[in-house]
Amino acid sequence: MSLEIQECDQSHEVKLVKSVARTIDLLVLFVNTDKYLSLKDIAELLNLPKSSAFELVKTLVYKGILEVKDQNKKTYGLSLLAFEIGSCAISDTGVHDIARPYIQGLNRITGGNCFFRR
Repeated sequence: MSLEIQECDQSHEVKLVKSVARTIDLLVLFVNTDKYLSLKDIAELLNLPKSSAFELVKTLVYKGILEVKDQNKKTYGLSLLAFEIGSCAISDTGVHDIARPYIQGLNRITGGNCFFRR
């Protein structure tokens, strides 16, 4: 396991697990884009060799965090599991009480399934 040392604001060093940091960087790419990403996109945006990006993506697909969104274009995106994990972060904020009438209105307007995980 490789470790990377990064300075914090408090002027002391923190040891980081490089693969975990890269994985988080990869996930954040999807927060900052409104499209699905190809392996080439991911490698370029993370400044990684394509083989390293492939191993990260393959692992995240296997674990259910990413999924292949377009088999022909070979693009990837966040999975429903990633959404569920993110939803857990907001479940205790009281946001769902505020969002409920909007979600219900969206359901009435679209007739589609709308949910906000509690």
